Amino acid sequence: MKHKRMWCVGALAASLLAGCAEPVKQSAFEGGGDVSPAVSTNAGSASVTPSSSVEGIDAKEAPKKVFQLDIYQVAVPRGQLSRNENVWKAVDEEVISPATRDLLDKNGILIGTAPLSELKNLQEELADPELSRKSLVGQKATRVEIELQTGIPSQTLFWFDGSGNLIGRTYDTCDNFLALSFRQTMRAPDKVSLQIAPLVRSQRSQILVTGSGTEREVDYVKPESIFELGISLELPLDRFLIIAPSAQSRLSTSVGRLFFTRDDPAQQMECAIVIVPQTLRMVEQKPH
Repeated sequence: MKHKRMWCVGALAASLLAGCAEPVKQSAFEGGGDVSPAVSTNAGSASVTPSSSVEGIDAKEAPKKVFQLDIYQVAVPRGQLSRNENVWKAVDEEVISPATRDLLDKNGILIGTAPLSELKNLQEELADPELSRKSLVGQKATRVEIELQTGIPSQTLFWFDGSGNLIGRTYDTCDNFLALSFRQTMRAPDKVSLQIAPLVRSQRSQILVTGSGTEREVDYVKPESIFELGISLELPLDRFLIIAPSAQSRLSTSVGRLFFTRDDPAQQMECAIVIVPQTLRMVEQKPH
């Protein structure tokens, strides 16, 4: 018997990858929970959007959840979010271990979760932020890249690892991303498992020697994840995840500074990522 398969990718899923279309502009946070419309497993009505990062829906492999992650990118004047006690008092920063939380804070990054009901309060506290949304839909995904800073001529980046060692790298002609993957948590069906790490995609040059002895310079792009600052967590479907710069992002070469802040002509801005999960219902349709 043939398997009926549909590749389920939201209309904007591909825009999460580097070099894709601009995100949809938003005026408010939306979504969350288990309120999405049904996804049909009728292969005859499938609408396919290519993406190497999203895996398909197979009716024969049920029961598996189909997740939609709404990923918001927020930009506000420096301090309006990271130093706003009205926002962070509702955020649970113990979603990761104390050691990981301290390590991220030392590197200029704050992370936590809050109830979906707090999205309205977040919107009100940020007072008309720059807000855009991208959506990713699937049972699981790997190699998804969330674009943070692009077109950087050169940057020198320092970070502390888990042993307290200070590591430094210089990157030329580079872009900064968050690498993201997600999957279903079998032991906790009301949660989605997330893995996130900072990633730098830089241009490198290499000298090649041909068979005739001549030299040729070849440019190539190399992605490098900072695994020391990677996190893995289980996000409940009734909560959202927020990632923002911490006070240590004031250091000019920190990950928080170079990934989550930007210098506009008139003021410095800080950027945050808000991830709102929800599930889609699968409905088996009989062929006509």
